[in-house]
Amino acid sequence: MRNAVLAAMALVALSWATHESVAQEADAAAGERLFRQRCGACHQIATTRNGAGPHLQGMVGRAAGSIKGFNYSPALRDSGITWTADTLESYL
Repeated sequence: MRNAVLAAMALVALSWATHESVAQEADAAAGERLFRQRCGACHQIATTRNGAGPHLQGMVGRAAGSIKGFNYSPALRDSGITWTADTLESYL
């Protein structure tokens, strides 16, 4: 899960960028590859379908442990965390 959240953070950060360069495109490709290798078997980013882990679509701004139908730990569900760049970085 930690790697999935990191990949989601990287994708969010890249989406906020206003200027694309060759380096940024390489970073995006590397992030996508890392997500597929380490996270994609359990987490989805293109759909709201849960796998072994919850989907990550729309994660920033969402309360931790709030996806209906996914069995979160009580600690995460009751944590009061709302995912932001800062809370994701701290969580990871």
